[in-house]
Amino acid sequence: MDTTTDTKTVDTAEELRQVSDLIAAGAVREARRRTARIADSAGGETRALLGRILDALEKHPAVALPQLRYLWKVSDGAGQELIEACVPRPERRAEAVTQADRAVRATRAERREYARRAPGT
Repeated sequence: MDTTTDTKTVDTAEELRQVSDLIAAGAVREARRRTARIADSAGGETRALLGRILDALEKHPAVALPQLRYLWKVSDGAGQELIEACVPRPERRAEAVTQADRAVRATRAERREYARRAPGT
């Protein structure tokens, strides 16, 4: 058994978890930079898989999760491990929903304030 490959997959999976966290935080540029660094040391198939994972993660969770599930089904063991590392965790999804709700409430308040100040026609 080649422990170098296993260790490398684990390290890559941890780096992808960090990339996934960056995307969830909205730091897409930094996430792409780190993914490019990971891809530089990866083989052709892994590099293509990393690109597809990143593309999926940048989409809305309702779209990203089915795409990640599909990628997981068609990937080998190492690929599945990389994909599992990137799947948004439930607490991150809950936090994103909370942030979206806050943004909606803030926007409503701004619109009401604007409507209150707007001159009548």
